[in-house]
Amino acid sequence: MFSLVGVPPDEARGETEARGPARSPGSGRGTSHGRQAVGGEGGAGDDTDGVALPPVTVTLIWIVVALVAIGLYLSWTAGRLDRLHSRIDASRAALDAQLLRRASVTQELATSGVLDPAASIVLYEAAHAARQAEEEQREVAESELSAALRAVFGEVAQVEAVREVPGGEDAAEELAQAVRRVPMARRFHNDSVRAARALRRHRKVRWFRLAGHAPFPLAFEMDDEPPTALADRPGT
Repeated sequence: MFSLVGVPPDEARGETEARGPARSPGSGRGTSHGRQAVGGEGGAGDDTDGVALPPVTVTLIWIVVALVAIGLYLSWTAGRLDRLHSRIDASRAALDAQLLRRASVTQELATSGVLDPAASIVLYEAAHAARQAEEEQREVAESELSAALRAVFGEVAQVEAVREVPGGEDAAEELAQAVRRVPMARRFHNDSVRAARALRRHRKVRWFRLAGHAPFPLAFEMDDEPPTALADRPGT
């Protein structure tokens, strides 16, 4: 049987299958517009991404951060060193005050008449030398005063003899406190000196001159052992 246009049905069906399914008008345009929309959205998303910094800029930022961190650390170290120097000055002033007090009390006791003449002369000369000594000879003079005090008050009987005379109790008590405080003040001062010297030996302190023009701290070395009879007194 033939179709109205003169083409057999089998051939017409084959041609239809070869051409594929029929598309409605505008369907192609819709697909094209959809693809353009999707592509446009993707492009807009790419435009909003963060811009990557050049490697040189990143390197410079890290260099600046490192320099700031180093500067803060050096500033903190310099401040710590300055505080140690201030503590050394305060501890040395306290030590000088205790040494002066010990020499003054010894001179008062030597001139009070409660001791025998020989002991009075030994103590007075040693105390006077300690008070008048120059800074370079200060340690030696203070050590000689400590030795003189041990020689005079090496026995408890001598201390008891001083306490029995009028005014001797107060004099012995004051001297005992003086000879006990000197070692404590010297120990505190030398501890501060050791801490400052340990920090100043660091390379960063020497390279960057964080100590400025401050002199290198020196410990105060002397014989500060108190007499046994005075050191063991109760309540001192």
